Amino acid sequence: MIRAAGFCENPECGDFHKGVFLLNQTDTFCCPGCRQMGFIEAEKKTYRDLNGVDKQQAVYREARVKYDYKPNERKYGFTAVVSIPGMQRGAVFEIASPLFRTERRALKLAEYALCTVNSGRLNSDGLSTEIRIDLCSPEWKEQIEHAGKILGERDRRLKGALEVKE
Repeated sequence: MIRAAGFCENPECGDFHKGVFLLNQTDTFCCPGCRQMGFIEAEKKTYRDLNGVDKQQAVYREARVKYDYKPNERKYGFTAVVSIPGMQRGAVFEIASPLFRTERRALKLAEYALCTVNSGRLNSDGLSTEIRIDLCSPEWKEQIEHAGKILGERDRRLKGALEVKE
């Protein structure tokens, strides 16, 4: 599902640079007020992992939401960030959405995104609970290496947590 906003580019129109919600439409936008062609800004999702791990297997430490889209500059004004405390390594999930204007809503989206992308991969302590390795994949050696790193980090954090409690 593609979500986007369409913007009128006619300065004489009453709907000039006002966003119109669009669903599954990314080719053209015609302003409903003045009937002239405008432009579309679609929501974009990106996944970044510094370890080169596939996005389905990555454990995400941070979610970012770019919000408060400025149609006259074609830029986002702010970025809301939600991260898992104490987790230094991991992937970053980013959403740029012209549909969110307030920090509060962007933070809620970032929180939801972080929970969703890590669903079944992290427990309440932020430790990995799921690792998948596809032995048919040409990158199976890198996947095993990454799994070892995740398990090593988990074991180090568990050991640290036990030492603190004793």
